[in-house]
Amino acid sequence: MYSASAVTGDDGKHYIYYTGNRWENPENRGEGNIQVHLYTSPDMLTWDFDRVLYDNPRDDVFMLECPDLFELNGYWVLTFSPERPAPTGYRNLNIHNAGYVVGQWAPGEACEVLTDYCQIDWNHNLYAPQTFETEDRRRAVFGWIGSFDIPTASHTKGHRWSGQLTVPRELRLTEGLKLTNYSLAEVEQLRQETRDFGSFTLGANKDLALLENSDTYDIEREVDRPATGSERVCLELMKTGAGNRVLVGYDSLDSCL
Repeated sequence: MYSASAVTGDDGKHYIYYTGNRWENPENRGEGNIQVHLYTSPDMLTWDFDRVLYDNPRDDVFMLECPDLFELNGYWVLTFSPERPAPTGYRNLNIHNAGYVVGQWAPGEACEVLTDYCQIDWNHNLYAPQTFETEDRRRAVFGWIGSFDIPTASHTKGHRWSGQLTVPRELRLTEGLKLTNYSLAEVEQLRQETRDFGSFTLGANKDLALLENSDTYDIEREVDRPATGSERVCLELMKTGAGNRVLVGYDSLDSCL
């Protein structure tokens, strides 16, 4: 007889993974009770409270939305989207973010959290990530890049859809229990043309146009950090006539990407 576990969040989706002898269902408990609760069921029809799986230590959030629980390298990773954490330095400036904690867990036992909460990335809107396992047991994830507060064309121009998914990524867990993510290898099958710009050197406050009028691109870039004395090295994307743009860069003063 099969036994499995399932995770459900505010979106109502279930994530199935096989563990013990009953179904497990972590659920967000928001607004005044900032925890992830674990429920169990023998048939996925009747559910009983089992325990608090994760107790959020922060007092500046009111919900841990869309929790997901999965195993990587012998550890359990709990991802969720905390609502409205206070910005600290570069952290939580993107308003709608997602993060994770890593711990040890087994059905019928308490979860021992081994790490502090950490953001999955610092993108503008990576929210409510949903993971699944590929046939070769890689852990893949999609995130939601819709915006709740900033008007977008899908809202203001009558496109009749709201938000979109990120490019799928692969999640990996390092020996130091850091969750890293990479573009899913299958995305490379969408490439139609490759342009190799070779090696080049830019002077201080200089720029070089690599692509113009391109709607879709997949960029791989290497920067020789020891060889540069620049305080910041940036890649400028999606620049508009009004001067709006996205900057992806490395700040050597803060050692931040």
